[in-house]
Formats: sequence, C-alpha cells, structure tokens
Amino acid sequence: MADGKKNSKGKDLVQEKQSKKKRGSSSSAHKFTVEDSEVWFSSRNELDHYKSLYANRANTSPRYLPDNYPQEKNFENLERHLKESKLWYFVTRKKSQYNPDFVRAFYSTLNRDGDVLFANINGRPFQMTLEQFGKTAALPSQGDDILTYGGDHWLTLHEATLLNELGFTEVKRNCSNRPTIHSISPEYRVLFYLLTRVIKPRARNHTNLTIEDEKVLHAIILGAHNNWARFVLMHMAEHTSNNHPLPYAFLTVNILTSAGINPHGHALRSYFARVKYTPPPYHATFQGYNFENDGDDDTDEDYVGNEDNDLMDVEDGGNQDDDEDESQRAQAFPDAYYKSADVRDVADAHIQAFEIPSASGRYCLLADVTLFSDVVKIIGKFSTLHLPEM
Repeated sequence: MADGKKNSKGKDLVQEKQSKKKRGSSSSAHKFTVEDSEVWFSSRNELDHYKSLYANRANTSPRYLPDNYPQEKNFENLERHLKESKLWYFVTRKKSQYNPDFVRAFYSTLNRDGDVLFANINGRPFQMTLEQFGKTAALPSQGDDILTYGGDHWLTLHEATLLNELGFTEVKRNCSNRPTIHSISPEYRVLFYLLTRVIKPRARNHTNLTIEDEKVLHAIILGAHNNWARFVLMHMAEHTSNNHPLPYAFLTVNILTSAGINPHGHALRSYFARVKYTPPPYHATFQGYNFENDGDDDTDEDYVGNEDNDLMDVEDGGNQDDDEDESQRAQAFPDAYYKSADVRDVADAHIQAFEIPSASGRYCLLADVTLFSDVVKIIGKFSTLHLPEM
C-alpha cells in the first residue's frame, strides 16, 4: 500500500510538471513579437493593429522646463502661476531617456472607460484609475473640469481681461478670428509654449490661441482648482483615434513603471542583436571615469537646442534597411532611447521667431503653418505674391 501511494504521488508530480510545461509552451507560442524590438503582443489582432496604426507613428519630442529657468529670465509670475495651479512638478519633471517602441505599444493597446485607463504591454494587462493617474503624473485629480471652466459666457466676460494680463501690445487675429501670439509678452509666451508642448502637446497651430487655450491660461494665472489629471488623461486617450504624434513619453514611462513593466534596457539589446555585436561585461569605471551615476543626471547636456532636430530624430528612428552601412546605422541608432529637450534654447527661439511681421499675412494662405521653417518655405515659394498684413 505504501508503494502504491508513492507511485501515485510520483505520477501526480510528473503530471503537474508536464501541465506546467504545456502552459509555459502555450504562453510562449502566443507571443506575437515586433521585429527588432522586445515589445510583443498576446494576439495577432493586437500585433496587426500596432503595425498598421502605431509602428511608424512619431513620438512627440518630450519637453521640460528647467526649474531655474524662471529665475534666469526673471519670470517670477511664470513660476508662481505654475506652482499655485499645481502644474510646476509636471512641467519640470523629466527623465533622461525613453524607449519609443514602448510608448507606441502603450498607445496601441490603450482604452479609456470614463476616468479609467486600460492597456496591455508584453502580456501584462493593467488598469489605472484617475486618482492613480494623478499620483503618477504629479497632477491634482480633483477639482473643476477645464471644459466647463468659466461657464458658457467665458469668452465674452474674460477674453479682453486675459489678453491684457498676457501682455498683448497689439491683438492680431488669424483667419478664424482667433488671437495670435504675435505681441504676447515673453514671459507668457513661455507659458503658452508649455501649454502647447508639455501640458497638452499638439502637432500644429502653435501660434494661435484657441478658446480652450485661453481658458487654460486664465485658470493657470488665477491658480484655479482644476482637475489637471483628467485634462491630461483625456488628451492622452484622444491619440488612439487620430494619427498625430504620440505625446507624454515621460509620463508613459512612469505609467509602465508603476504597472510593474520595465521599459528600460531593451533598446540597446535589440540594436546590438541586429548588428551582431556583443557588448563587453559592464564595469562601473572605464579609463578612470565613473559611469555609475550617469543614468539620470539632469545636466544641461541632456537637451538639444534645435526644435526641428528633436522632431526629426523621432520621425526618422526605426526605419533603417538591413543592407545599410553599419556606421550610418550606428549614427541613426534606430531603437535607441530618445533624449528630452530642454526648453531653454527652444523657447528663446520661439519668442523671437514670430516677431517677423511679413510672416503674419501668410497664415491665411496656409492655415496649418505653425513653424518658422514652414514660414520660410512659403515665403520662398510665394515670394512675388502680395499678401496684406493682418
């Protein structure tokens, strides 16, 4: 009888091990991987969805405001407004690097149900409530909705006061009769820059004030108690139904990390595998230089001063042919992390770029013109076309 019990226990253990192996093999068999990346999906439909809509989507180059920038420029109101509205940490928070593949994968599986986000990265489904989102983004998750801020008659009651507060010396309007930032004061131009590049990044119309822009600026200046977490969450979810560049790379990294997903360390491994290079064992020092604390240093060398270059780096990454010269591939570094852009140089250029009066009349020619480089192209193409000033 004892031998029979031992045999039955042994059979049970063997069967249990076999079932575990089957479960492991079945789970690995259902990994639908992305070429040259460590991102994978749980179904063929998810992979096809990613390839058709997200694999080639650009990531909006993430920006941040150095915490000493307002003092350098004597922009005391800028810092005060951001801190009173509880946006300071959000606009000054940065990471050294991010992996664009994980950002694209996050958006490809992102769904929103009310104030709850759902996503599934590398077989790990997770959800995030508005309160959790607010903690991760360092934004208040309670307060008034910016969409209903000020009521239905806000524009009539407050627009003139706001434009005066923003330091407009002359209000110029575009073809849709919306104010442009032509004569806004430098301090509030930086605030508008932060709105359109950090708080609610957008791909175009960086010179026009929409009604929502005016409401947001008014709320920030007054230090109103707004639900900024919902404002950012909704804007993030909107990018699952359009083809605009994907925003909030830093925030996406924080979301994935809080969900127990590590988006770091994959890009270099996939790149080395493609070029058949095995990196040497890691050492903390090399030729007397200590690399141990280099991961997240907030140094001035972490930023690229030219805005067009930042956008180009994102758009050009990850599309190299296999027969390319490896030196060119190393320079392009398709799957490498993309660095952040410090707004110092970019914002200063932004302050000056649209002071050229001859450009303002041409906004009516092409309503989507937003960058100074586009203005230069139009001036060159239509050099003999007379356009009245606005």
